[in-house]
Amino acid sequence: MNQPVPIKDRVLVVDDHPLVRLGLVQLINQHPAFMVCAETGTGAEVPGLVQREDPDLMVLDLTLSDGSGLGVLREVLAVAPHLGVLVVSMLDARVYAERCRQAGARGYLAKEGAPTTVLEALGAIAGGGTWFPDAIAGGDKPSVANLSPRELEVFDLVGRGLPTRAIADKLGLSDKTVEAHKANLKKKLGVHHAHELVRLAIGWKEGGA
Repeated sequence: MNQPVPIKDRVLVVDDHPLVRLGLVQLINQHPAFMVCAETGTGAEVPGLVQREDPDLMVLDLTLSDGSGLGVLREVLAVAPHLGVLVVSMLDARVYAERCRQAGARGYLAKEGAPTTVLEALGAIAGGGTWFPDAIAGGDKPSVANLSPRELEVFDLVGRGLPTRAIADKLGLSDKTVEAHKANLKKKLGVHHAHELVRLAIGWKEGGA
């Protein structure tokens, strides 16, 4: 008696680095529960592929050559809310994981993690769960989600390249108050130096703030 062929979850892979994309495709196709139905390196192709291929899951990079992966995420989920999206990115999870969750992603992974974690995360999402860092899942790691409205304003202006004096003038604050907000930002985001705070803020802005 013939054994029934198991139904595999169809996965769309989106990453603008060909070698990374190839590695993801090979990794996913080796798993008995998944099959890659399509792949692309550009965000512009994603909506059409989702409509044509009807994937169950999508692995999405945030930094695409033709735009922000966050924009792609929002656009796709607006028309395919059932799609389970796993974001796999080099961008700092402390800044981006919560933003991806709010945009509708079901998981966030750092690219420097173990390759097999991608399969674990896809399995969790396929089963109706999520896969986020501790900062999002309820742990005590730092996240932009923990910032006050005023701190977020200061963080935004730091990302725009404004120095303390300019931020103070724009927000109607004293230099001392702005420096106090910066100190709180570093504490909440888990960084120790001003240049680290600037790097995080610039990355946050470039991700589609």
